[in-house]
Parts: sequence; structure tokens; C-alpha cells
Amino acid sequence: MEEKKADEKTGKKHLCLVCARPSDTVICHACEDRIRGEVIDKKREAEKGKS
Repeated sequence: MEEKKADEKTGKKHLCLVCARPSDTVICHACEDRIRGEVIDKKREAEKGKS
């Protein structure tokens, strides 16, 4: 997965699109981990419902 880094020419940092905290990437690592966890939980719930 390609990460967008801070603009090297201006040295400008991004703000996380989820929590709006300063980050080197578009979505900070904490929010990225939280989103991945939510997706895994939803997938498990869907698989339980199919049985």
C-alpha cells in the first residue's frame, strides 16, 4: 500500500483525515489500525451470520 508522505518541498505535514491530528501520512497509523480492526470485526460478524 502506497503512503502519501509530507510534501518534501515545503516540509508541510498532513492532517489525518479521520482525527485531524498532524501526521506524516494522510491517515495516521492509530486511525489506520482502528479502521482495520473494525473491518475485521464486521467480517467475523458476517461470517457468523452465514452459518
